[in-house]
Amino acid sequence: MTSDQVVEAQRQPRYSWLKFAALATILVALNITVIFQLGGQTAHARGLTDGRAEKVRRGATIFLSSCSQCHGDDGAGTDQVLGLHDQEFLSSVSDEFLRDVIAGGSPLTDMSLWSREEHRPLTFRQIDDVVAFIRNWEKPEINVGRTWTANGLLADSAAGGEETFIWICAGCHGDDGTVPTGMQDIVINSPIRLRELTEADIREQILSGGEEMPGLANVLSPAEVEGLIVFINTWPQ
Repeated sequence: MTSDQVVEAQRQPRYSWLKFAALATILVALNITVIFQLGGQTAHARGLTDGRAEKVRRGATIFLSSCSQCHGDDGAGTDQVLGLHDQEFLSSVSDEFLRDVIAGGSPLTDMSLWSREEHRPLTFRQIDDVVAFIRNWEKPEINVGRTWTANGLLADSAAGGEETFIWICAGCHGDDGTVPTGMQDIVINSPIRLRELTEADIREQILSGGEEMPGLANVLSPAEVEGLIVFINTWPQ
């Protein structure tokens, strides 16, 4: 073997090792890229789910305060009013149709128009939230009731109950329960009124509603109900 052949033989393994190292580096880089892409896709999907959950929860509150008087708390309707919680109906209509009917009413029925453009109380965003809540009946993916709040608080704690109250109840009662509501101008954050109510009374009021208040049994989880009671019990009595 000549000296040149010896040198070439000594260099060949080094080149093979370098090729292997380069290939390994490329594979690692590709794996990292895929992981980041999948992570980004997962985060994006999670963001979409979280956003939809917020829309459904907001829509649930609006539906209870504005729509349940006619359509029922669970959307089942009556003999005179269309049931919205119906798979056949939901599969036959588009979101755009639902928005148009909510905003503009239906001239052939007793359905009122709700668009703020017509000097009614709902904005386009609120109408879109109601549609998201109704559509969730078709393929339930969002659990309206849960054990944690949107901000990561335990739903059955005083802080979690305050967040749920602001989210669900403040539209009528104010953030701290001091806004008069209803025909009788009832203030729920009142020592006189709270002294008259037991914990069972408060729970029944939350779940079943009253003469002017919709029941929240189909919206709140047991943990959220307990959190509301704990929060209300922090008010002066």
